[in-house]
Amino acid sequence: MSNFLTNLLQLPHPAQKQTPFPKSFFSKQGYPLTAVEKRLLKTPNLPLASEWTGSLKPTAGNVPTYGEGPDRYTEIQYFRLSLKEVDYDKHATNLARLYHRYLPFPLLLTLHTDTRYQLSAATKHIPTTKGSSCTSLIEFTSPAASLIAPSPPQSSFQQAIAFPNLTTLHLKTVYDDYLSAIVAFNWQHAHGTVTAVTNPHQSQELLEERRRLEKEHDRLTRELRKTSRMPERVALQTQLNKVRSSLEKLINP
Repeated sequence: MSNFLTNLLQLPHPAQKQTPFPKSFFSKQGYPLTAVEKRLLKTPNLPLASEWTGSLKPTAGNVPTYGEGPDRYTEIQYFRLSLKEVDYDKHATNLARLYHRYLPFPLLLTLHTDTRYQLSAATKHIPTTKGSSCTSLIEFTSPAASLIAPSPPQSSFQQAIAFPNLTTLHLKTVYDDYLSAIVAFNWQHAHGTVTAVTNPHQSQELLEERRRLEKEHDRLTRELRKTSRMPERVALQTQLNKVRSSLEKLINP
């Protein structure tokens, strides 16, 4: 498992690192931590271990920088966080958000237990003032992938995130490929369809809208089964028809 995760991204050797990254870092930098984040940092053995595993930049990977100001891509930093199974479901999302919110670089995080892993990335505005939090944070999280019995969609995902298969025009194209791979894996995992992702932000929004509509469809279907009053059934069926129509347009535009 350890070797698999180490080789998962296939970063160029100059970009690879193996440096412990204690969570006390966040407490010592003067960041405007929320109460939830402070409690997270005080939780024992969360994570079990954190390691800075890579730093991709022009001098370590031969990939040019991109942009200036809050949307700049001068380095991509990589971290791997090991969690207990019970903490993975309960805290992985908030732990990933902590890293994305305060580390002023585009990040690719691998969060894992002994049996599964997921990747977390995010687009954001990077502050110029030390100790500030990143803003306009939009997170991209892959489904949980098995470390024991990989599925065919997982194998495709792993090929898509391997460095030799990325677009290395500059650091933003590298990061956009990570985002696209995560969104495509989410589509295939949730709906069993292979989706070409050219705009990861737009595809992520469509995926979230499809999930919202499917939940609304299930809710209306349950309500329709429960009620026997005709006026309520008519109203619910009308709403259900609208949701089905929206879903059909989303699936078959």
